Parts: sequence; C-alpha cells; structure tokens
Amino acid sequence: MQDQKKGVGLDILLVVISICITLVAVEVAYRVYLGLTLTAENPFAKEEPKNPTISLYSSPGLWLFQEAYGFDYPADGGITASIVDGVFTSCGRYDVFNSRGNVATRETDFDAADVRGILIGSSYTMGPGPDGRLFHEIVDDALSERTGKTVLLENYSRDSYGLIQMMDMAATLATRHKPDFIIIAFNSAMIGVPRRWRTVKPASDGFWYFYELATPNADDLSVSNALVHRYMISDLANDAWCERMTKAQTANDQATLAADPVVRAAVERFPIHERTRHTPELAIDFTTIAASFVFNRIARGSAFWNMDVFKKNEAMRPLELMSYGEDEGFRQAVWRLHQSGVPYSIVHIPSFPEVETGEEWAALGTVGVPAARERSLVDSLKADTGHEILSLLPGIGAPVGNAASLAEKAHLPNRNWHPNKAGVAAFTKAMTDLIYTHHLSGEQAGQANR
Repeated sequence: MQDQKKGVGLDILLVVISICITLVAVEVAYRVYLGLTLTAENPFAKEEPKNPTISLYSSPGLWLFQEAYGFDYPADGGITASIVDGVFTSCGRYDVFNSRGNVATRETDFDAADVRGILIGSSYTMGPGPDGRLFHEIVDDALSERTGKTVLLENYSRDSYGLIQMMDMAATLATRHKPDFIIIAFNSAMIGVPRRWRTVKPASDGFWYFYELATPNADDLSVSNALVHRYMISDLANDAWCERMTKAQTANDQATLAADPVVRAAVERFPIHERTRHTPELAIDFTTIAASFVFNRIARGSAFWNMDVFKKNEAMRPLELMSYGEDEGFRQAVWRLHQSGVPYSIVHIPSFPEVETGEEWAALGTVGVPAARERSLVDSLKADTGHEILSLLPGIGAPVGNAASLAEKAHLPNRNWHPNKAGVAAFTKAMTDLIYTHHLSGEQAGQANR
C-alpha cells in the first residue's frame, strides 16, 4: 500500500513537472515567435513605395557635426544625385559654400570688411535671387553701395533650423567672431522646431546613415535621440561617376542609366535603408519574466495587455515649451549674447499665408504645432530677450489689395512657403532697409566702421 501511494505521488509529481515544462516551453516559444515577427508585422511599418525616388549624396554628405550649434557644411560641397524608379535621372555638385563652410557663391575676406555682420536663419535665407546671387550677397552689395563701405554678411543659415537653436548659434558666434551686428531671421515654421544635430555613421558596403540627433551626443543612436534621414549617402557617388552618368544621360544611354553598378547598388540598398528608418525599436525585453504573454493572450485577449510594445521616437518632437525662457539653454544663450555686447535683431520673415493675408502671424498652427503654443512662444521672445520682433512684412511692398497676388509671385509653386527668386528679391530689399535703419544709419554706422 505504501508503495502504491508513493507511485501515485510520483506520477502526480511527474505530471506537474511535465505541465510546468510544457508551459515554460510554450511561453518561451511564444516569446521567440513574437520577437521574430513583431518588427516585420508591426502597424508602424511603412510600405515601401513602388516607384521610389532615391536622393543619393556623396560621402560624408552635406552636414558636419558641430557640437556648439548643430552642424556646419563642408567647404568643398558634394555630389547630389537622383534615381527614380531604378533609373538615374540627375547628378550635380552642390558647391555653394565658401572656405568657411557657409552658404555662398563667392569667396570673401570677412575679417577685412569695414562692417562685419552675421546672418543666422534657415533655408528661407539661403536661396538665390533673380541674378543668382544668394540672399545675403544681395544685401551685402546693397548695403555697401548705400554706405560707401565694404559691408559683408557671413551667412550662417542652416536648413531646417529652429529659432531656439538660432539663439544658441548667435551666442557662440558673437563670442567667437565679435561681429558688428547679428541678424536672427526666422519664419513661422521655425518657431516650434527643436534643436537638432547632424552626423553620419557607416552602414555597410560603402553606404552611410545620415542621422538627425536631439542632443549633441553623436554616439547615442537610440530612438530617443536619433532619427535616420531619408537621404542615402555613399562613397560610390563621386565626381567621376557623376560625369560618366551625365554623359550617359546626354547620349540617352538607357542601359547605363538603369544598369550602372552604383545605380544598382543604391536601388538594392534602398529597401534596407527604408526598413532601418521605419522599423521601430521594441520596448519589451523578451528575456524577462515580468509578465506571461501566453496568459495575457488567453485571459486578456492581447499578449501585450497594458504594455508599450515599441519605443517612441522622440528625437525630433516639436518643442512643448510655452515660453523659450523655460529652457535653460536658451536662457544661457541670451545671457552670453548680451554679455558679448554685440547688437542683434530678431527678424520675422513672412511666409505664404502671411503675405497672402497681410497678417503677421497667419501661419501659426499650420505645421503641426498648436497655434496657441506658437503664439505663446512668440509672445515670450520679447520678455525673454528684451528685444522687439522686427518684421519684413511692411517692407516688401504688399498693399492689402494686392497681397494675394504678391504671395503667389514671391513663393515657390504649389503654395510652398519658401521664397522663389522674386520672393528673395522682395525680402532682401526689405532686409537691406531694416539692417541699415537699425544697425548702420547715424550713430550705428559710426560704431560699425572698424
């Protein structure tokens, strides 16, 4: 009898052990399955376009990491190419930079100028006017003619640059170069743009990833700090290749345009690049036993009940501040700028909706940031810097009755906010008048004469 009881007890124990082993095996297998399939089937994955347009840049791209204020441009520029639906369509050298790595079509001796100014802005103040001169070069020439002195603006505008980072740059450059004045020029789309740094890191097979960073830590490529940009960068794109492909295009050599090794390499790399950009990082560690995915699936209907499955990419989130003064870095930048003693102006450049309506802030709330938050940030500028916001709107020659017509003429097609050549001509005229009035006329002109 005793042996029978022991036998029954042993059988029960073996059954319990078998059940436990089975449950553990099922749980482990389910975790492996989830780990392998989640990123491939997640709802955030982006469907690859059927006819992709690939923007291909030569290494190291057009952006050089700059810890103090985000990024600089390479003095020697680089190759930019386009491949559409697997076929080469264009190639050229993007070389509108001076030896100091700032946008320019001509070399100047900044330190030898009678009056040295610095322009800080975004792509809004980088474009060409009707005769090919860039925004600041038109202003340079007009001010030099008006004052009889050599006036030079060094154009430190950076594409996609937010106002908060413009202040960081102004503080750094005021101390570094001691210019006679600084112009901080922003359009409404830049009010809520966060700080961003740029860097490139090797991928494989001669390709690189171009990252936008939320902090000046170029080694932190986590989703909370880094975002892979859509531009592809490759060592394979160089001057010789660009020249060869341009000749093939002129000769209508379709075989080369589609079958060139560099084109094929870029086309093959593109899906990998896109998956890297759009595949989110899991927030769940499948090696821990914090919860049973099998139990959640059976009892709750979802294996991830009450869990965050993917880490959110917070790298380029718009500013959530209601006042720039809430930001310690901004307060430090304003203090450093004032300590430098360099006079500066904060200038609002109107975009399409503002020119069209004649209203200064008609574009607030149109780029994904709540209008109330942008309005609050604008209102905080005067209190946080002690400076009025100057405007180009009154100076661009836009009578109310003709504002819509001028807006159409001054901006790129399809109501794009960037000024076209006619817009650059109008805005530079207004900027010339503003700089002369606030920095070069009367007493200011005497102070600026070096």
